[in-house]
Amino acid sequence: TRVLDDWAVYSPDMTMGLFPDWFGPPQSDWRHPVKLTGFPMYDGGRGEGLESSLDEWLAAGPPPLVVTGGSAYYQGKEFFAAAADACAALGLRAVFVTPNDDDFPDPTSDAVRRERFAPYSALLPRSWALVSHGGVGTVAQGIAAGVPQLVAHINFDQKDNASRLEDLGVGFGLPMAEFTSDGVTAIEQLAAMAGRADVEAYSDLIDGDLSRHRAADQIEVAAGYHR
Repeated sequence: TRVLDDWAVYSPDMTMGLFPDWFGPPQSDWRHPVKLTGFPMYDGGRGEGLESSLDEWLAAGPPPLVVTGGSAYYQGKEFFAAAADACAALGLRAVFVTPNDDDFPDPTSDAVRRERFAPYSALLPRSWALVSHGGVGTVAQGIAAGVPQLVAHINFDQKDNASRLEDLGVGFGLPMAEFTSDGVTAIEQLAAMAGRADVEAYSDLIDGDLSRHRAADQIEVAAGYHR
């Protein structure tokens, strides 16, 4: 067994970046060859739309805020509690997406709904904004949906992804502790971005099918080096 103690792992044949150049422009210190495919997009592999109860809930009122800590965040009780308090204070509807029962605060009204899973490609276009941990897959779904994003970052690539959203003008980031201490101010700042043309401009640049084909083609080419 080999333990990876360095995330900067490169291949002499090819390194693939699963993002577009407008999100992560190539840098002079990247080891070559590096191939960028664009966002391949992944929605859980279920091929399903929204559950009928969620679809009906969405249709019954204004677009909600979507809040998620991602699939690997299992200590999100304070995060979701802060989001719930902020939504109650601001009179917002919200969908909380988390597989962890311990993270979900008891809802104080029907305005907050919890889902263990929901395909973002179907949910986010019916929302007005996204609050997340800032994983690159979730960030890509938010860009594709054309909604402003708030990243409450903790570690790994999350802060970097938030900075890239800020550079594009489609979102912003702040430390998780700052969000949990004042979620109202953070969501008010997010609301000021809703409906801006630059937030929606990058949506048309994402083609998940094309990006997946590019990735597959590059893998086949790389495999050919060793035949």
